[in-house]
Amino acid sequence: MGLVVNLDHLLPLLERERKKGKKVVTTNGVFDVFHSGHVEGLEESKKFGDILVVGVNSDACVKRLKGENRPIVSEKDRLRVVASINVVNYAFIFDEDTPIQFLEKIKPNFHVKGSEYGNPKDLPEYRVVTKYGGQLKIMERPKTQEVSTSAMLRKVIERSRRGLNVAATRRYVVRNYIKNRLILSVVTSLGSLLINLNKPINHKNIKKILLIKAGGASLGDTIYSLPIIPLIRKKYPKVHITYYTRKQLIDLVKHNPNVDKISIYDKEDEILNPFLRQFVPLKLISKIKREKYDLVIHVDPNLRFYLLTYLAGIPNSVGFDMLKRGFLLTQKVPLPISLERDKHEALCYLDLVKKLDLDFKPTQELMKVYNTKEDDKYAEEFYKKNKIKKSDFIVGMQPGAMAAQRSWTINGYAQIIDLLIEQKKAKVVILGGDNDIPRIKEIEKLARNKPVVNTDANKLQLVGLMKWMKLFIGSDSGLSALAGSTDVPTIVTYGPGDPMKWNPHPFGDNRSISVRKELWCSPCHELGYADPKLKAAGKCIRGNPICMTSITVKDVYYAINEMIDRLNGNKII
Repeated sequence: MGLVVNLDHLLPLLERERKKGKKVVTTNGVFDVFHSGHVEGLEESKKFGDILVVGVNSDACVKRLKGENRPIVSEKDRLRVVASINVVNYAFIFDEDTPIQFLEKIKPNFHVKGSEYGNPKDLPEYRVVTKYGGQLKIMERPKTQEVSTSAMLRKVIERSRRGLNVAATRRYVVRNYIKNRLILSVVTSLGSLLINLNKPINHKNIKKILLIKAGGASLGDTIYSLPIIPLIRKKYPKVHITYYTRKQLIDLVKHNPNVDKISIYDKEDEILNPFLRQFVPLKLISKIKREKYDLVIHVDPNLRFYLLTYLAGIPNSVGFDMLKRGFLLTQKVPLPISLERDKHEALCYLDLVKKLDLDFKPTQELMKVYNTKEDDKYAEEFYKKNKIKKSDFIVGMQPGAMAAQRSWTINGYAQIIDLLIEQKKAKVVILGGDNDIPRIKEIEKLARNKPVVNTDANKLQLVGLMKWMKLFIGSDSGLSALAGSTDVPTIVTYGPGDPMKWNPHPFGDNRSISVRKELWCSPCHELGYADPKLKAAGKCIRGNPICMTSITVKDVYYAINEMIDRLNGNKII
């Protein structure tokens, strides 16, 4: 699958390919409303050489060539689709009416045109390509010659006239989405202008505190927010603290000695009339109001929860003011959107505590996830069953990730397992869940040495297992954060994510090594996804995330040796 680049980045990449003796092929087109004819055309073009480079006409260019009603699909989306085809190596946008300018720069061995363009010698590209010794190839129209964008659009129009009004449906969906976003924008703008609830906190009157972490279900994100709990307890030693969260995150706090009560975020609390239930859950408001809290601390920047605690009458509230949504808070903490943050997420959360007039020095101990003796017993029995002693060099490993594009290669993990077992005499323990089992089995097939595997442990049992480990190797995911919470030295591979924001050891960098490649597109964060659906599926816009595949076994093994040197030399701080 191809790499989306601009022309300046493309030229040195092609020069590198030529030094390897590879032939460069170029072709270009609009690729509006992508269909099988486009696929076959690209496949035929690739047959002329080794590296296929595709130029995609910009929106402005398409309007000039096809008319004001084209393109149907934006240049950004057309480029993504073209780059996702297996035979395409590189794709880029060009704005000229003909490909002459980019041909003069790229100088491909072959430039491919369709047979519908007639005699190749009549084309302006012919003179450019042959001038430096290249060839202009004419590609016979593929078998799917009846398939074309124009024909497809005619069918859509015809069916629309017969009553299938796709355009009207699309307009309705888009109009409602824009309306909802516009309403939210207007509400936040007016609220920030007209409402000012800012006031100091009277700490002497604080008897009951509500801490809300219910806006998301991310394991890592929740772990990085944990330090605020012991710090709140330090400020208010005798107050009653309630932690309000989602059911799947309860394990992280249910044994925390600083929490007096856990309240579960329940969808049943929101069952009301259809108009109000999505934004003003009256049942939940009533539930919170009965508790008579004196202070609420919002861990997530969520206007909906800001509103419900305001309506519940809690006199003091602390939270993030992101996108002007903090107008219902009495103490606001400025917070840029995720892409613009320039520090670790854990440090962003600690900004909330600073509003409580508390002096503190952050340490890794603050991130601790408390488990039980039963969880530790589970770990002890697991290691005993697999003939592993606490004195062994136990290396934990997590080859999977919730988002697939954040995972390092299967072959890479298999080779690292062999190196650890053969060269370091390590006991390798692979951790994961049900979703990781197919990937783990592939790794076991490739590795010469058999690792120990555990895909059954719950979060607190994982903590017990990690307490025995001397090192943890994983991806940018929740399990790496969990390893950091147990203070295990970590080696983490990064691609789309940013180690500055998600390092498992935010308060002790020397206990973690980040392995990543310096690429112009990495870290991409949300920019690395084609759309929200692909984001949820863990797909990069390039299909194959080179930020992860370019990390070598040598890179990871070097990091392992460096960490071992730190351990042996007591360099870890």
